[in-house]
Amino acid sequence: MRILVVTIPLLLAMGCDLDDVLTTDTEDIELVTQGKGIYDEHCIGCHQADGTGGAGELAADFIADRERLAKSDFELLASIRDGREGAMGMMPPWKEILTPYEMRAGLAYLRAEFGD
Repeated sequence: MRILVVTIPLLLAMGCDLDDVLTTDTEDIELVTQGKGIYDEHCIGCHQADGTGGAGELAADFIADRERLAKSDFELLASIRDGREGAMGMMPPWKEILTPYEMRAGLAYLRAEFGD
């Protein structure tokens, strides 16, 4: 968020139009919207609606453990695709259930909803 605060005044000072600076890519919005559906259907049971995973008792807590979403997309998509052994048990692999696009959409939602 700090980057945005510094970047917008700089871009405006360079003569950029405010509408151009604040325009959000429609594909990103669609990806996040579809990702919410994926999360609600496949992830919410363990990770919970608030992303806390029942305070980390059921699944990864995206709120208290900021290191989770600090990982690269590559690392997180591999965990989604192949599953992951964690302190509370095994997150199942989703490669037989979700398409690569659906996995990417789910991750986009995680980052938008629970990331910094």
